[in-house]
Amino acid sequence: MKFLFLCLLFLLSSCIDSDAVLSENESEKIKVNAFIFNDNASNLKDTTIALKDTVFLIGNILPERGTHIQKYFWKDPNNNIFKEFQIKFKPTKPGNFVYHFTIVDFHGDSLSDSVQINVSTPPVLDSIHWLPENNSSRLSPDSVFFSWNASDKDNDNLFYIFEIFENNKKIIDTLLSTTCIKPDLKFKELETYEWKVTVFDSEGIQGNTIHSEFATGHSKGLARLSGKINIFPDSLLKKVKLYLVQNDSSKELTLNDSLFDTGFINSGAYTLRANVMTFSDYQSHEQTYHLKPGDLKDNINFLLEDNKAPSFPTLKSDTLPYVSQLIFPIENHGIQLDSQNISLTLDNEPLQFSLSNDTLSIELPKYNLPICRFLSLTVKDINNNSISQTFYLCKESAWATPLYDTTLNQQDTLNISFYETNPYHLELKDIIWSSKENPAWTFTQTKSDSSITIYASLFSVGKYTIEALSRYENGLELQNQFILEVKE
Repeated sequence: MKFLFLCLLFLLSSCIDSDAVLSENESEKIKVNAFIFNDNASNLKDTTIALKDTVFLIGNILPERGTHIQKYFWKDPNNNIFKEFQIKFKPTKPGNFVYHFTIVDFHGDSLSDSVQINVSTPPVLDSIHWLPENNSSRLSPDSVFFSWNASDKDNDNLFYIFEIFENNKKIIDTLLSTTCIKPDLKFKELETYEWKVTVFDSEGIQGNTIHSEFATGHSKGLARLSGKINIFPDSLLKKVKLYLVQNDSSKELTLNDSLFDTGFINSGAYTLRANVMTFSDYQSHEQTYHLKPGDLKDNINFLLEDNKAPSFPTLKSDTLPYVSQLIFPIENHGIQLDSQNISLTLDNEPLQFSLSNDTLSIELPKYNLPICRFLSLTVKDINNNSISQTFYLCKESAWATPLYDTTLNQQDTLNISFYETNPYHLELKDIIWSSKENPAWTFTQTKSDSSITIYASLFSVGKYTIEALSRYENGLELQNQFILEVKE
């Protein structure tokens, strides 16, 4: 809603007779004010308004002598009476209209004031036909001509604000009284220009605006590509490599912040190819263009996105041993992970962790019950790609090579190849082999050993629990075991 601020102050002579309560001196101070308000109190204008405007008219008496007023009212051009000090209306048709405000005191004397409001129909620019046509291209820089059409139902004189922009910078801003212009301006070759025109009538009523753009050509038929690289976060722009490829030749383009420009090139088929060094999560992107002589494509947008979620590449199983500390890497080939984007719970309760160089370290609380617990992990990268997985933490581990037949005769041997396959890449110190049923049988396998041989002749007939205690350089110890049965 637009309000018009205009203060029309009229000093009217009083008709109060000699028997009036007000003295002659007081009656001369009575004034009636009529106001037309705008939303900006400092913006005063005359009483010509547009159809879209909304008007407030306020009657005022100075000084206030409310006890002497019998009645007051506004009368509109249709002789409708409004018994209010202020009225609000919105004109529905153009023309000149007079509004009267009247007060009557207790002696029957009256004062009145009036406001004339001229309602103008805004001028109109033809929003379909103009030159150069919107998005026209290959225009000769030496013969750019601008033309448009306008009309006004009030038959007022019309004026135009004409503007031209190059790369969002205004290079022409002028007031015209004609509907055409050939600017005294040297336009560049293979460049895009924006221009707009706004119409006003002689009363200052603003009409609509037309906005358009055009591109110039090249006198020798060359072409040009330019645009912008979009990547989040924009700190990765310095990692972006952009190449212009034609047939088997490739040329790296220079980036100015996020902007690129091939300059003048010959017509033909070209491919723009972009990738992000050392960040493979950002997929390479390419676009191909077939350029005719004089073609300009300067609104190219290259979007490089990271659509790949982090992963836990070393954790092939969802079952892990319940140990005092879990250490494993999180693979993410985008921006380095932030601990704030990691959620970790143990049986639905938050669990403390540390993150360093995409390696997660988890301290598990002491736990002696023989049942599994649930470790839930969610990792989200800076582009909101996420991975969630629940692991089962169990007391027993099965890191040794599985043994399918451990029943031996006393003259047999059992060869065991022990492969270290822990998912945390911890450095193994040694393995201590023993059996609680045969305390005499015990030995230590160094980390360089790859297999052991169990001689059944060292055992009596019966069943034995064979234990392998894996000890790691960081102090972690894990127990593996199987049942050996010796027969005669």
